[in-house]
Parts: sequence; structure tokens; C-alpha cells
Amino acid sequence: MKRWFLVAFLAASPAWADPPAPPPLQASETFTNFGQLDQSETTCNSNGCGATALVNGLWFLQQQYPKSFGHSLIPLTKPDDDNANMASVANKLAGADYMNTQGDTGISYFIYGKDKYLNEVAKGKIRIAVQTQEPWSGPPGAAPSYVQNVAPTPIFLLKELKSNEAVEVLLDASAP
Repeated sequence: MKRWFLVAFLAASPAWADPPAPPPLQASETFTNFGQLDQSETTCNSNGCGATALVNGLWFLQQQYPKSFGHSLIPLTKPDDDNANMASVANKLAGADYMNTQGDTGISYFIYGKDKYLNEVAKGKIRIAVQTQEPWSGPPGAAPSYVQNVAPTPIFLLKELKSNEAVEVLLDASAP
């Protein structure tokens, strides 16, 4: 099952056409602050690699908010090679201890791995909120309390974006 991580969902969602229309989104982020790691440079290079998507977002946070994060999200083990540093974290996240990526990244393991990693490197600095219809299939046990088992809504996404939250949207390419 192929999966892609895209943020383009907001602009393409037919729900935006239904009244009342939400206010237009305005972006002021600097594109060069976003990570440019290609999943082909990681160990999860065959399909939608959640670890790569997360690392590119973490790179942005680290570049945009250096006073808050320093180099805690993506450690600079190779000072002159940003992609090697990002790939190192993506490979760690793709492993069995985090996202358990085997071909592609399941949403439950993406959530689990992201939460575990952020609690290790930035405890209390990043809030996670999730809406998903996919049943929890991550590590044994119940889904974390911040996971809402509902279809993601444009209002939820807009609220997160307006609060300057990082948003990952998982689109299922096999969905009808």
C-alpha cells in the first residue's frame, strides 16, 4: 500500500468549496528553512517514508526556531553535511524502535515513533494532535490520548496551522 505525506491536501480538499469558506491561508515561512532530504538517501527508500517527512519538518522547526531547539531535533554530527545529519535521524526513526518502517510507514507507527523521538529530544516543547480514521495498529496497547479516531477535518487542520503547528497529512493512494 503506497502512502505519501503531502501538505497539498488543504488546497485540494473539496470541503473548502462548501460555505462558509474559511479565511485564506497566509504563509510567511522561508522555503530554505525546510529540510530537503530525499527518501532515496535513507534506509526507507522504496515507498512513502514517514521518517523522511518528519525529519524535513523537524529541520524546519530547528532552522525557524533556533533559540527553542538549537540542534536538539537533528544533531549536527557532520557539521558540513546537512543531508547526512538528516539521513542519520531518518534512518534511526525508520528503525524498529520508532516507526518500524518496512516498505512504507503505517500511521500508527508514524505517530508512535514521532512521539517517542520528540519526548527524547524535545520533551514538553512540541504538542501532538492527531485525527485519523485508521484503527490503531502500532505497538501493543491503546492509542495515545491525543489521537482522535475521526476523519481529519479541514477545521482541525486550519486550527493547527493557525496555531503555527507543524502538520503532516497522510494520503492513502489506495483509497477509492
